[in-house]
Amino acid sequence: MQPDFSTVVILVLTATTMLFAAGASMRQMIILLGVGLLATYVMIRVAAYRNDRLTLWLMGPFSDPTGEGMQLVQSLVALNRGGWFGVGLGQSQQKFNVYAPHTDGIFSIVCEELGILGALAIVGLYGLWTWRGLRIAWHARDVYGRILAVGLTTWVTFQAAVHIGVLTATVPFTGTVLPFVSYGGSSLSSSILSAGLLLSISRDSGAPEEEQIA
Repeated sequence: MQPDFSTVVILVLTATTMLFAAGASMRQMIILLGVGLLATYVMIRVAAYRNDRLTLWLMGPFSDPTGEGMQLVQSLVALNRGGWFGVGLGQSQQKFNVYAPHTDGIFSIVCEELGILGALAIVGLYGLWTWRGLRIAWHARDVYGRILAVGLTTWVTFQAAVHIGVLTATVPFTGTVLPFVSYGGSSLSSSILSAGLLLSISRDSGAPEEEQIA
């Protein structure tokens, strides 16, 4: 019931991926894509702030650096200050300027403190999560386990992708946490629950023992 468009997008992307994994035909996927794009357009147009964010993304945050684009500009400043090796853990100055630096803006602070190398390490860990999760899905004992594993894996991956995309100005500005990194009990609990369920699917799978996560 809340106007949380980013969560809707993540849930729809996750459900669509699960539908594809369940064996949906290309015709069904194309119809779903068309309906999704139309629904997205309508949801953006009916809310002025969403329309403004889309316009800002198309024009670039520096088109309004002291207004609508200020938060994104501050995020990009944090990314730039980090350089290759960062300013040092706990030494961020942009955490006083970036919106919600402990949750929605955490990736910017990580980049500032740990640099490009630290950011690449985090992205690499999400890549590892995706690879291992899909491998668990491939070796799942039944269809239910496969689809569940795909959903759990992509749910975390899409959250991370949207979070990083927003703070690097790759996608329109919205708010979402970075799984396993952002502060917050509910976010961490749900991420750990996802990992636990994946471990359970892996344990019961038909994969060779050396291929299972222990």
